[in-house]
Amino acid sequence: MDNEKYTKRCYELAIQAGKKGYDTFGALLVHDGEILEEAENTADWNRGIFGHAEFNLVHKCANRYSDHVLKESTLYTSCAPCERCLCAIASLGIENVVFGVSYEEFSQLTPDDAVPVDREGLLKKLGIRMKLTGPVLEDEGMHVFEWWGGEYRPLEELITEMAEVRKTREHMESGDVKKARIQLRKPNVIPINDHVWLLDDNHEASCYIIAGTKQAAVIDTSVGLCNIREAAESLTSLPLICINTHGHGDHMGGNWSFDKAYMNLADLPLAEECINSPEVQEAMKQFGISYPPFEHVEDGHIFDLGDIELEVIYLPGHTAGEIVLLDRRDRILFSGDGIVQHLWLQLDESLPVRTQIQSMERMLPLRNTFDTVLNGHIQTPYGAELFDTLLEALKDLEAGNTAGDIDYEWLGNVSKAHPYQPEDRRIVYKEK
Repeated sequence: MDNEKYTKRCYELAIQAGKKGYDTFGALLVHDGEILEEAENTADWNRGIFGHAEFNLVHKCANRYSDHVLKESTLYTSCAPCERCLCAIASLGIENVVFGVSYEEFSQLTPDDAVPVDREGLLKKLGIRMKLTGPVLEDEGMHVFEWWGGEYRPLEELITEMAEVRKTREHMESGDVKKARIQLRKPNVIPINDHVWLLDDNHEASCYIIAGTKQAAVIDTSVGLCNIREAAESLTSLPLICINTHGHGDHMGGNWSFDKAYMNLADLPLAEECINSPEVQEAMKQFGISYPPFEHVEDGHIFDLGDIELEVIYLPGHTAGEIVLLDRRDRILFSGDGIVQHLWLQLDESLPVRTQIQSMERMLPLRNTFDTVLNGHIQTPYGAELFDTLLEALKDLEAGNTAGDIDYEWLGNVSKAHPYQPEDRRIVYKEK
């Protein structure tokens, strides 16, 4: 049957999304037996990006097909659409939706019991005509979730694990347990020297521990799936202070294990967007965790660790509140996402290329104080030449030398990128 044929294709798209590290969902639109468009899930809870497959498909179709074509088309999706996606689908006038896995079956893989939602009743109440058909090949569809997040795990193991999570949550809500101990992945610890360590969190983000004689600094806390405090305490017994280079979720997501975090508060809206996202709020409720308050740090602030001082340098560009930290004793610059191999200036919150240039030019008098750059997305140190080549490339981009620029895919989007050497380096920017 055609429904099975197209549902199988949705499952293939879902697995493709999973292997890229996203949630395993896929969707497509069919008209007169032809697939018009396909989409995968690109949700990123760290940055508050919704990115559901159906939602992405709607965005693809909105300005490409007439109302007549859309009305006669059928949207196929690997799993019953959420209410938000359902409304997006309805906004296009699509009247036929076929789903693979029912929400009731999928709920075995979520921390909450299935809440019956009368989707058809909701649509009727809103005066929207839409026929929902499914489930289709549901058993096969459930096994698609074995690729959730890019690492294959048997379905039975996932269901058992989630049952344990629910059990823990029930204990918490009943008052039997004040706070559940979260079983999280452990970062890979890479020594830089005898008092500086790089924590590689699954190649998604890098954090740093710098131990002085009085206290130790934790620079960034990754996406929140590692207990960074616990990792730091395994390396040093000194009191810890937490510093965030900026407000993105992959740099402050693990702040929950600390009592306070230092950050330039120009990035407070970004951090709050992450913390207030539905996914993070659910995790906070589920595990009984909370995020600490932020304390503002300005350009020139000194963190005295004892024999080591970390100097805050304000570097707006990637975000409005980006900071880097200079360790003059070890001649190391901890640069977050401000000085990095692939510099992202294409985000809504990013500032113009000119601002990034001005920020780096302000640092030129300090250029001879560091030999090593440790940023938020590496597993091995970079030399200070990264600073030099990046600044040169930024000036080249500003001068309009863009003939060799290329398309750059990121989180389901495409922007322009300015390549520069050595290695595979990029400046991703907003087109004028």
